[in-house]
Amino acid sequence: MEIENSEEFASIMLKKFWVKFFGFFVVAVFLSGFGLLAFRITCVTFVDNYEIGYKYSRQTGKIERLDHTGYIVAMPFITNIHTIDGLNLFLKWHGRDDYGNSGYNSNRGETPSVFNQILMAYAYEGSGKNYPFLTVIRELKPEEMVRGQR
Repeated sequence: MEIENSEEFASIMLKKFWVKFFGFFVVAVFLSGFGLLAFRITCVTFVDNYEIGYKYSRQTGKIERLDHTGYIVAMPFITNIHTIDGLNLFLKWHGRDDYGNSGYNSNRGETPSVFNQILMAYAYEGSGKNYPFLTVIRELKPEEMVRGQR
């Protein structure tokens, strides 16, 4: 009689163990998912490849440019991640259009595309301003300029 009771008792205890284990496992998965979601919302920012990212420290007031794009992890309420989007500024100033660049050769008498005309306006502006949507690869030397452009 004791063997039957002890086997029955062991079976009941084993079932209780698995029910508790499964309950603990479900709660752990739920809490870890909630924690991961809260971490992603509060601590992680994404910087696109066409954006320039920088971080601002509220403790020191220091601003640093980020050296890479992608996911950036920062302490919430202490460090803020911001981006500068040159594309948005370009579109704000020039509008949304099909800015195809078919190339342009003035020697063949071709008319520059709208995009080339916009870029030439910045190239010949001469104010020395920097624009976030325009990267100067190199300055032309006077001897490299085509006749008629000097």
